Amino acid sequence: NDTLNSAWAKHLPPLPVQGGVIQGGIEDLQGRLNLNDLITKDGKKDLPALAVLKRLLVVLQIDPDIANAIIDWEDPDDNVTNPGGAESGYYAALDPPYAPANAPFVSVTPLRLVKGITPQIYNRLAPYVTALPTATAVNINTASAPVLAAVVPGFSLEQAQALVTQRGNNGFPSIADFQNRTRRKITFPLTLKSAYFLLEVTTTIGTTRLSLYSILYRDAQNQVQAIIRSFTPI
Repeated sequence: NDTLNSAWAKHLPPLPVQGGVIQGGIEDLQGRLNLNDLITKDGKKDLPALAVLKRLLVVLQIDPDIANAIIDWEDPDDNVTNPGGAESGYYAALDPPYAPANAPFVSVTPLRLVKGITPQIYNRLAPYVTALPTATAVNINTASAPVLAAVVPGFSLEQAQALVTQRGNNGFPSIADFQNRTRRKITFPLTLKSAYFLLEVTTTIGTTRLSLYSILYRDAQNQVQAIIRSFTPI
């Protein structure tokens, strides 16, 4: 199982190099909501995933109708999801005009282009979502309180924070134990073991600072490979 006590979760101290330092850490991306869970393999809206995203937005004090604009950005059709959705007609009327992706997210940064997402809203939402190439379950042992509040129907942020306190760094022993603690019926997929992680390495030389972001995939045989690398947050 993956918990906040796992070896990968330990941040290494800064490593001195000539003229500066290198530092980095790894985060479990399955502690976030995967934006690409919103669309099924056959291009349909995944309504349970959409409901979870809307609950996350409410927890973060963001208009939940923005979830409809996010799903319209990603889905392959040109039908507006109301309320709050937007398709090609809306984006074509902007100055300058552009088109929605109508495809899975390759990173979270395109959220900046979605109707209703201001820089302030993006900064509030981005730490809790990710864009992974396959459908993923949420790891209850690494997810933050806002994400847990989103996946548990009817849960408040305060209740979720109490769960995080109970969990500690050792994590819940089983999904059944977690569900018993919530006393809710949870239909969203949950897991204790993750496959996708974010490695962030930052090098500082003098006044120059450079960060490299890598999405790591760990397969069933515990073999790890970098599937995406970027010098901008992903």
